[in-house]
Amino acid sequence: MEASFASHCCLCFILFLSLFPIQCVSQHPYLGTSNQTSGCSINDTNSTPNGYYSCAYVSSSSCSSYLIAKYKSHNHDLGFYDTSFGNTNLVMKAVGCSCGGDHLYGNITEYNTTSGDSYETIANHVFHGFTSCSMLRSFNPNHSIDINASSTEGISVEVRLRCACPTKDQKNSGIESLVVYMVQPNESISSIARDLVVDKDTILDANMLSNTTQLYPFTPLLVPLNTYETCKLDPSNSNVCDRYRDSYFKALIIGIIYIIATESHSIGIYSFCSMAPSDDDLPR
Repeated sequence: MEASFASHCCLCFILFLSLFPIQCVSQHPYLGTSNQTSGCSINDTNSTPNGYYSCAYVSSSSCSSYLIAKYKSHNHDLGFYDTSFGNTNLVMKAVGCSCGGDHLYGNITEYNTTSGDSYETIANHVFHGFTSCSMLRSFNPNHSIDINASSTEGISVEVRLRCACPTKDQKNSGIESLVVYMVQPNESISSIARDLVVDKDTILDANMLSNTTQLYPFTPLLVPLNTYETCKLDPSNSNVCDRYRDSYFKALIIGIIYIIATESHSIGIYSFCSMAPSDDDLPR
């Protein structure tokens, strides 16, 4: 009976672990280089925006995504807010991510410039590095908003924020959402995984990295989250949290039903066997 009960507990534990899948399928290569992906040289005439994720071969054209970094937010009116996740404090913004005509993922938002703004301050300070100067220039070809501009106040600027959606394979493996994390100085995959309390291998897989890959500060890194982790990061996402709770209770109910059914069967066999005559009762 004890062995049977232990095996049932083991099954329930396996069902419980199924709620937290850790396998991940690669999404995009790491976009970091020795130069910041939000570098803002005035002489930069590169018209190809860098630091954005391709959606050319991805089945999901839109999704919910999250932008997180280890900053204190000063732009609550832009949707950034302070929160905590894992073992660290963060600034976060939830975004609707969609595939653009240039086959790059992004979230489009508007920003009205203030005195002293430049593409550099908008990209790196106002939006915490989640957009780039090259993308700002590409989306606003009629504006010249740089450090040496005579007046930059009151200009409506279209901003495309970085984001990404899980692939079909990632969805099938249990990945619910992709977080775009802004790498900080002296961070590694191991330290990021430890701070966020997520599996290191899922980060490696999602970014096509190895354990020896060097990370560069102020570059985006994808962090895959399963349903439980997504709900923990964003409890206001009722759709995801409801699905997590449903799957949790379904697994729990299945485990309980299995234990009751098998225990009842074992008790029946035990009762039948206990009715068998003992050696002392047998005729000699």
